[in-house]
Amino acid sequence: MKKLLFVMAAFVLFFACQDDDNGPQYTIPSVSEAPDFTDVDGKVYKCIQIGDQIWMAENLARRLPMGARDGVFTYNEEVLDSLDYSDIKVSVSSDEFKAAFWQAMENAHADGRINDTDWAVIDAMSRTMSVTSILMNIRFDCSSECYSVVNGECYAEANEVALEAVKDALESGAAVEGEEHFAEAERLNGHYSETYGLLYTYEAALRAVPEGWRLPSDEDWRKLESALGMTSEEIAKTDEWRGVRQAALLKEDSEENIGFNVRYGGACALTNIARDNYINLGQNAYFWTSEIVSQGDTLNMGVVRISLFTRTRSCACPRGLPPRLPLRRPCVLCCIVFVV
Repeated sequence: MKKLLFVMAAFVLFFACQDDDNGPQYTIPSVSEAPDFTDVDGKVYKCIQIGDQIWMAENLARRLPMGARDGVFTYNEEVLDSLDYSDIKVSVSSDEFKAAFWQAMENAHADGRINDTDWAVIDAMSRTMSVTSILMNIRFDCSSECYSVVNGECYAEANEVALEAVKDALESGAAVEGEEHFAEAERLNGHYSETYGLLYTYEAALRAVPEGWRLPSDEDWRKLESALGMTSEEIAKTDEWRGVRQAALLKEDSEENIGFNVRYGGACALTNIARDNYINLGQNAYFWTSEIVSQGDTLNMGVVRISLFTRTRSCACPRGLPPRLPLRRPCVLCCIVFVV
């Protein structure tokens, strides 16, 4: 049978529980271990099969190259600027650009594309002129052949090389800064990522998805609910709590845990309209779904699911339709499902 891979990052359902004395009122589904999954960074994730789905039993912990600038956070990590360093504008009059440009021109001379006599003239110009002034003078002081080579090949090539070199340097500096902020946040939060994985914006979750996987739909979650013993009547409910003890089956440290190992890592959510807050560590687990709804012409919202398990005497049920949050800012956990 052809196998399809899915990744889920969704706010998992809200769950609470019945009194422990009453015991479960459902049949625990068939559960078995599945082969581990190894990501491109070498991290190994435990997997579990529930019904005809195989789920990653750990939160995704794949950090993208630019970290927070790519929308991937550890708990309480500082939100850095989100410039697109691949498309940043570079000043051709800057010292960084000039140094990179002349290094590229020197390489062209070393490769024999500029002769020694003409290189002596060009090299002298490089000491006193800006890059943009060179072509105004080079045609009068060098051979016509050299001018053609420099103007048609070496100059354009050096210009492109210099632009990319400066961009790469800026991006590398930003990545190093991001690593430093990440490491400091990890030091202060007790190395959150080692226990809970990482937090992702919606776009970052899509980018972090391993090849061949995808975010699951809300329907994928409903299928999981059914496999966990939730009745079709409960699954059909919307805008209210539903289920019985499904959260107990999913939660890592509950007595009924089946190996799914949901860890309550909280989230970074947009609160008070304009401010980001890290919330509910140890209280809830949040996961993106693939569902997107539009709010007006400019705002897209992502549907999320939340998992909550409390030992109360009353019976509570997960909400049918999870919260919808702006896609760019809220950061949520990411886990993976493999559907056969």
